Amino acid sequence: MDHKLDSILQSSGIDPAAKGSTTPDYLRKCVEIELRGSRKPGSTFSDRKEAMNRAVRFYREIGDEDRLLRLYKTILRSPGTYGIEERHFAAIKLADILGSKEKYDDALRALKKAYQTTSFYPKLDTEIYSSEASIHYDRAMKKDDRDSAVKAVMAATKAIKTREEQDCSLLHSLRGSAKIKLGNGEGAISDLEKATQLDPSFVRTWKTLAVVYDVLGYEGQAANAFREVVSIVSNKLVDQRTRDEYRDASYAEQALRELGQPVFTDLSGEAANLEILTPQKLIELMNLQKGLKDDAQVQ
Repeated sequence: MDHKLDSILQSSGIDPAAKGSTTPDYLRKCVEIELRGSRKPGSTFSDRKEAMNRAVRFYREIGDEDRLLRLYKTILRSPGTYGIEERHFAAIKLADILGSKEKYDDALRALKKAYQTTSFYPKLDTEIYSSEASIHYDRAMKKDDRDSAVKAVMAATKAIKTREEQDCSLLHSLRGSAKIKLGNGEGAISDLEKATQLDPSFVRTWKTLAVVYDVLGYEGQAANAFREVVSIVSNKLVDQRTRDEYRDASYAEQALRELGQPVFTDLSGEAANLEILTPQKLIELMNLQKGLKDDAQVQ
C-alpha cells in the first residue's frame, strides 16, 4: 500500500505493517476504509476517483464479483466523478459479470448504459458489440435458445467490422460456433478457419473446426485439424497445459483413431496420470520433458 493509504489506515487505528497485512481480508478492510474516507465532506474529486479505482483493482484481483458489481454501478451513477471511457468500461464489465451469473437480461440492460456513453466516442462501440455477442452466445448454448444464437452472430459481425482484423480471432470463433447452433455448417467452417489463421495456437477452435469437418464428411480436413489439436498440446510443457486442453487433445486422439489415423501420443493417459502424481513426481516429469526437448534441439 502507498504512503497515502498508510496514513488513512493509521488514522483509523490500523497498523499498515501489522502481521497479515497482505492477506485478502486485511486488504479488503483497507480498501473499504479508504472508500468510506473518500466520501466524507472535504474529500476531493481526485480522492474519490483514486479510492474507487484502487478498490476495483483489488476486488478484480481477488475475484469478489459481488463487490465489483456494486462498485461498477456506483461508477455509472457518478458522471461528475468519472469520464465517458471509465463509465463505458464499468458498464461493459458490469454486463460481463451479470452474464457470467446467467442474468442475461440484466447484462443486456447494462450494455444499453454503455451505448449511452459512446455518443461522441463511436470507436468504443466495438467493445460493446463483443460483449453483447458473448452474452447472447452464452445464453444460446446454456438455454438452447436459437434466437440468442442469431443475435450472437449479428453482434459478432458488428464487432468484426469495427475491430482490427488481427484482433478478431475469438470473435470469428464465437460467430462460427453460433452458426453451428443455427445449423450453418459451411458458414461455421469459414469463420473457424479464419480464427485459426489469426490465432493458430487456440486449441478449442481447432477442435471445433475438426468436429464440423467430420460431421460434414470432410475426413481429410478433419484429421488434419485433430492433428493440430494434439500437436499444439503435446508441444507445450506439462505445467503449461490446461485441463480443457488435455480433454480436447484426448478427444482428438480418439477421433483420429476412429478415422483410421495413426496416433503417436497418449495425452489422455498423461492426463489420467497427472491426477495421481505427487508434486515431486510432477516436477520430475516436467524436467524429463524439458530434457528431451533440449536433446532434440542439440541433435
